[in-house]
Amino acid sequence: MIAWSAVHWPEMAPTIVTREAGGSHGASIIPRGFSASAMPVTLVLVSSLMAISPWVNAKFSSLTGMPMPRYDRSAARVRTATQAGLCLVMCAMHVFVVGLHTGLETSALTLVAMEP
Repeated sequence: MIAWSAVHWPEMAPTIVTREAGGSHGASIIPRGFSASAMPVTLVLVSSLMAISPWVNAKFSSLTGMPMPRYDRSAARVRTATQAGLCLVMCAMHVFVVGLHTGLETSALTLVAMEP
């Protein structure tokens, strides 16, 4: 995602307007720095939380006195599969969001379907 943002940075418009001002609300303007960094930062935060989730689960289980379920490999596989799926979806959304700034808008349906 960082490489995609760096390659397309010169082509990105400084801001995009997602909603025009009118009536009782102002315009919604998104700067390119936010668009370029939002998905990578979110992915790092979610990955960090998922990495410490077994430790947090163990701590809360010991505080409440409830027995912690036996750790098995299936729980690790589920976390890994969830992380891999989340990474793919966030990468596709990042390409879509950067495309809004460059004018090379790729439809979200095309990105999710992984079609050319």
